[in-house]
Amino acid sequence: GRSLNRSLEKLSTGLAINRGADNPAGLIASENLRAQLSSLDAASRNVERTGAVLAVADQGLSEVSNLLVDLRGLAVQAANTGALSPAERDAIQLQADSILQSIDRIAGSTSFAGLSLLDGGQSFRVSGTSGDFESVEVHQGAIAPGDSATVSVQVTQAAQRAGVALSFGAGSIDLGGSSNGSFSLRVGGAEGEAEITLASGQSLDDAAAAVNAQSEATGVSATVSGTALVLRSAELGSDAFVSVEVTDAASVAAAGTGVFGLDPNDPTQADPAAKLADFSIAGDSARDEGVDVAGTINGAVAQGRGATLSLDSAFLSIDVELSEAAATSVGAKPGFTVIGGPVFQIGPDIAGSRVGIGLPNVATNNLGRFSSGGRRFSLRDVAAG
Repeated sequence: GRSLNRSLEKLSTGLAINRGADNPAGLIASENLRAQLSSLDAASRNVERTGAVLAVADQGLSEVSNLLVDLRGLAVQAANTGALSPAERDAIQLQADSILQSIDRIAGSTSFAGLSLLDGGQSFRVSGTSGDFESVEVHQGAIAPGDSATVSVQVTQAAQRAGVALSFGAGSIDLGGSSNGSFSLRVGGAEGEAEITLASGQSLDDAAAAVNAQSEATGVSATVSGTALVLRSAELGSDAFVSVEVTDAASVAAAGTGVFGLDPNDPTQADPAAKLADFSIAGDSARDEGVDVAGTINGAVAQGRGATLSLDSAFLSIDVELSEAAATSVGAKPGFTVIGGPVFQIGPDIAGSRVGIGLPNVATNNLGRFSSGGRRFSLRDVAAG
């Protein structure tokens, strides 16, 4: 009778297992499968929602990118100072200010279901950084909200500026006694080139001033070092370079003159054994490139560019911009702490399907940051006043 009742129950419910006693092992397998299906369904919904969040963020970032392109166009237009009236320059500045305000508005208003996305609230937080770091940007990390991880940085190869020395053998330029003699050099750098004319009898201080007057156009600056001018790039790294070409040759009277490489042990001095070009040969030229920093982050080899070390691993994706002092000295730097940011659950397995993605802060005071003359600048400094 019991067997008949169970058979009738199965027929009426359409289920092979109605209670644990029917098939204990089968019931466990069935419940596990049902739990997996439920997890997959939830994961699918999570992926859709995560995609929607990131799509909104991406739309905001695209708008910011378009505005930055417009701002660059205005900067190029404003550089044509010789053809612009004061009123036209003021109009360009007003346009630039409007663009900056639009960027800040996008940073503050881009949101999903009341969650602000591009104001820095959805980014990883960094604490405990020392003066060795100009900035730290964490893009992705397997760090849960509220959890933290310590990051260690070590420089294994110091970054260097590009540089050459113009040696004149004396404290002033001597072209063999000709009081009205002169010669010209084309000085180039990452920003462009400029023609520099040097005259007989001109002091090295005046010659350095002539080079520095074109620094904004070339990205190269000059300092006096003994009987030479040391030309160095404004930036560190392999993207920076210094080039010198003799365009109008002259015979400098003093011995030991010409374009020289810098002393590897003292980059403020010329290396007398490394002559690169002769002032008396038109078309003679020299070029030197900087060196990128190299190092490790949490023991893993990082990619170096300029003074920045970058790591992209399964655990952490991070950019660390070092200060000049830190980037140009080999050794371990003080550690700092990364505190977990937003985590997206994109799979059925909670332990192995979580992705931490930091959304950037695109406010103008956080874009285009750089250091110069001991000061920090950002895109916001473009604004009037």
